[in-house]
Amino acid sequence: MSNRFFNPDSNRAKRGKNWEQKLFDQLLDAGHDVVKTREQLKIKYPDASEGKISSMEQREGDLIVTFASGRNVHLECIVCPVSGNGNFPEHKRNRFISDQKKEKWYAFIISSDGISGEQVFIPAGVWNAYSGKLPATAWKGKQFRTYSSFLIKGIRASKKSLNSFL
Repeated sequence: MSNRFFNPDSNRAKRGKNWEQKLFDQLLDAGHDVVKTREQLKIKYPDASEGKISSMEQREGDLIVTFASGRNVHLECIVCPVSGNGNFPEHKRNRFISDQKKEKWYAFIISSDGISGEQVFIPAGVWNAYSGKLPATAWKGKQFRTYSSFLIKGIRASKKSLNSFL
């Protein structure tokens, strides 16, 4: 593991938490049962270290939504820059994977603050396969894939708003 640790006070982390909270609130307002994965894991595993909780969250996503039909969807919240390129962590591609028991989606917001902006929802399998073809880069020992909002908006399997996702 590299010496790069998560900094909850960084602008990047704040944008991500803003988006996670906004989406959480929108889903609640729409009448859906939604939980924050990290909080749920801390309750289920009270003795787990922050590192262990983070590792589990990387596989489960940021939010879990249960629809009235009983369908459960795991959402990983990502803030995409409005202009220029973003760097998508390779570990997300390798760990956030749908299977027969867990439907997973990436919830992107194209935003400078994580609060306002265009929302795009992409099935994890689609984005993981697509992003694997994007240019790779490394920073402080971590691998990333370079992408842009143009690419996010161009994915045919995406849902271009929360309403179309729901």
